[in-house]
Amino acid sequence: MFDALSKYKTNGHFFFERGQTLSQVCNATEQPGVYYILMLRKGKIELVYIGASGTINQQGKFSK
Repeated sequence: MFDALSKYKTNGHFFFERGQTLSQVCNATEQPGVYYILMLRKGKIELVYIGASGTINQQGKFSK
């Protein structure tokens, strides 16, 4: 399942459980870029969320 992540410069995974917030378990917002979240349930993988973290300004600086 995580083999698809190897083609990206920065990647990772986390386990998200009931009662947690996304900001507690996901570090995707610490760097600029696009991220997607997959759900593995009952042997099936499903795309559940696509997001973007921050912006890059004209000087090339990242801002949240």
